Amino acid sequence: MKPFGVDSERRERLAVSESFADYIRQFGKPLARAHTGFLGTNKRSLEASQWLQHAEMAGSTPVVKIKAYAHDRVTLHSYLKPPVLNIRSLGRQALKQLALGTSALVKPGEIRRHYIIGNRRRFQPAPTSFTSYARNFCMDAAHIVETSAKGRGVFVTLTLAGNTPEVFRCFSAATGYVVDRMNRWLRYKVVDSLFMYVFEFQKRGALHMHYLFRLPDGVKNREFTRELRSQWRKVLLDVSAESHVDLFRKKDGGTWRHRADKPRIQVKNLSRTYAQYISKYASKAESKSGSFDQFTPRRWWGCSREARALVREARLEAIIPTTSISTGFQGMISLLLNLGDAAITHKFSGGFPGEEADCLSVIVPRGSARSLAACFVEFFANGDLMPLQCALVSLNECNKAPP
Repeated sequence: MKPFGVDSERRERLAVSESFADYIRQFGKPLARAHTGFLGTNKRSLEASQWLQHAEMAGSTPVVKIKAYAHDRVTLHSYLKPPVLNIRSLGRQALKQLALGTSALVKPGEIRRHYIIGNRRRFQPAPTSFTSYARNFCMDAAHIVETSAKGRGVFVTLTLAGNTPEVFRCFSAATGYVVDRMNRWLRYKVVDSLFMYVFEFQKRGALHMHYLFRLPDGVKNREFTRELRSQWRKVLLDVSAESHVDLFRKKDGGTWRHRADKPRIQVKNLSRTYAQYISKYASKAESKSGSFDQFTPRRWWGCSREARALVREARLEAIIPTTSISTGFQGMISLLLNLGDAAITHKFSGGFPGEEADCLSVIVPRGSARSLAACFVEFFANGDLMPLQCALVSLNECNKAPP
């Protein structure tokens, strides 16, 4: 998340001091009450990087990071792990100065716009970004909805009726409240309380939501659509009443408030792979940044507690030290050759910009990502291919058609 109203110098201080947040809390008292009499004016003007020149730094280490995702994908990254700062080597005065460098993140003449919604002040959120972590988690959550629940797959689109900048700004501030209301309502409508959502920008600059879940087989689409429109309209009317901003206001001065068919919603049945379907919406990075940064939601995506728990259970992540990046690359080639037909598709790509790194992404058979990733960890840690060969044998036996 980008800090609100922070220039480049203050942003640099913030980036440095964030790594010290946990350590600073150990002082046991708020920094605002800490004694700062020893800090002169000249020390207050120092850059945060100047306090780090005498800090102890650990060297870079070549490692291999192995990740298993719920949507049947395993990634291997061979790269140089950046140096780690030894926080305890810094003095207490330096840590306090790093914190004081970020005490004034908002400029003195700057006022954040807020609305009273749900008996709370709702501030307009700072511009946020949709990262690769968010995209992968959305695909994992969609895969969990597809494989862990039974019923009819449904993809829902909820739009905003209003079309003025003030409507967009108010809805941006109220996204947390809106998501909470809709999640509470959906929890008792969908199968096993498994659902996920993602925000997206329309061309006109308005935010709209996409939900993905399964409905019980006995629920008809027409009946559910009527209930969903009624609930969505009720939430928008409540936000309009509390914030005193008509979310149904037209650009020419009229309003859609008295139209029962507004706002528009869409309910679509799904028949193909959910993770691939949601990735189309989760990959639209250009629609989540650019000229509409000022009206971003508080959070771009989310899922139910039940879906989040299942995603974390299906995932695996490990970092294994290696002698060099080339050694990690050779290990990737060896694993890919041993996988054989178990690797449905694979892709090699470069690593991080400005760094020497190698990446391998492999799509594996359904339900085998975590077990195969554990075998990869065993190979890079001990050089043993036997667990991988045993896993492939059992996988082939499971995939054999019955006589």
